[in-house]
Amino acid sequence: MVGMQVAEGKNAKAAKAKKGPVDMVEWVLESGLFDAAFYAAHHGYSFGTEEESARHYAEEGSNFSCKPNLFFDPAYYLQRAGDVSLTAQQALRHFAERGDATGVRPSPVFDNRWYRQAYRLAPGANSLAHYLRHRRGGRHSPLPEFDVAYYLEHNPDVKAAGIDPFEHFLLTGYREGRKPSTDFDLDYHSQLYFGVPPTRAPANPLLEHLSRRLDVPAAAVASPMAAPGPEFLLAGDSNYFALGAPVKYQGARGLIAGTVHGRRGHYVMEENSADRSPAYWDLVAESSRGRDLILSWRGNQHITWFLFEPQPLFDFIEPAVRNGAALRDGAVVVPRRLLKAFFQPSFEPLAVLLGNARQNGAESVTVVGTPPPRSDLALFEKLIRPSPFWRQMAQGCGLDLDTAQLTRPLLLLKLWAVLQEMLAETAVRGGARFVPVPDSLRDPDGFLPGMYGLDTDFTHANEAFGSRMMQLALEPGGEE
Repeated sequence: MVGMQVAEGKNAKAAKAKKGPVDMVEWVLESGLFDAAFYAAHHGYSFGTEEESARHYAEEGSNFSCKPNLFFDPAYYLQRAGDVSLTAQQALRHFAERGDATGVRPSPVFDNRWYRQAYRLAPGANSLAHYLRHRRGGRHSPLPEFDVAYYLEHNPDVKAAGIDPFEHFLLTGYREGRKPSTDFDLDYHSQLYFGVPPTRAPANPLLEHLSRRLDVPAAAVASPMAAPGPEFLLAGDSNYFALGAPVKYQGARGLIAGTVHGRRGHYVMEENSADRSPAYWDLVAESSRGRDLILSWRGNQHITWFLFEPQPLFDFIEPAVRNGAALRDGAVVVPRRLLKAFFQPSFEPLAVLLGNARQNGAESVTVVGTPPPRSDLALFEKLIRPSPFWRQMAQGCGLDLDTAQLTRPLLLLKLWAVLQEMLAETAVRGGARFVPVPDSLRDPDGFLPGMYGLDTDFTHANEAFGSRMMQLALEPGGEE
């Protein structure tokens, strides 16, 4: 790998040639695209040094589509890069080395095509890195809709503070009635979109304007300022990390504050373990009073119990899957109801939890669907075979991981579909809303596309997937 060119023109090429191969952490630090302070604050982490922050992003955060700075949104970028094989971990580097030069926009709040022309950047310069270096100088704007000279002229306190004028407007300025330019009528657009003045608007009117003009969900550009309404309470097993919960949490069982798509709320946290403790679910029920409870319940039972090809080999017909009637040669065909009976005990604690949350006064309860399996068996084997965790699982089944046959993806997809049906049935019986995984997050055959998967984990989705699921969960009637 080579360091990204951050200098302009010929100097960038010379710097790249001299630097030679670097590891990903060094690349992140040298890219000019990583804001360590933003990364820690936005994603709820604490680091001693900038290098520690960059290492966490390179090794973990990028996998979950965590933002490296305010102006790069991996989920947004992946949807526009035009490469379905591109993963969240690769998004920032792809933007640095290819996407920016070809005009792929990194987020709704940074117009790189316009910026490159407005500030006459040399061909080798990265537009976003350039802006991040100069954004506090008062002469550069990320968007044509924001007039930085106008904003500083009419807000001398912001100029005196030496902060990024656009970031100030984005997060707090609009709520104080500060206009971004002479051409954008903040009051008019706030009344148009929200029916209230900007001081009471649930989101920045300029961001709402951008979302409509760019044809993206408003939540994708939502302000970190919280929208009105009850707080959310997010809880779950391992799949809830994609929904925004801090990864590899270490600390006492408890609640951690966060903001998702403009809504304030809390994550119910407990140190990583194979199974949540009963005390964790008790805390969820107790903390649900007056909040919109969002649950990600298990979802990997098909992997846990059927990662290795079952003996005797079985198959079944699954009407919810495109190729669900295809049966494996030589397999024993079992009735679908038998599989539901097998999985049923794993849903009984959920039924109890839903009843407890309702009794404790939860404002609402939403159960979200969990990600489908991926179809790439070769990648599956590549990630599973070297894993000490799965080796131990195989030994527990009396198998040698090096020679054990892994279950084919189609059977895993059928089993997943059964689990989703049972998840929906349990939710509805418990008075909760169920949000299924929409077709937009699945490939034509129903599998999880690579762009929504993790590079280092075959069994979970990334934050781009989770962001869309959270958006649907937070919206009344948000099912697609």
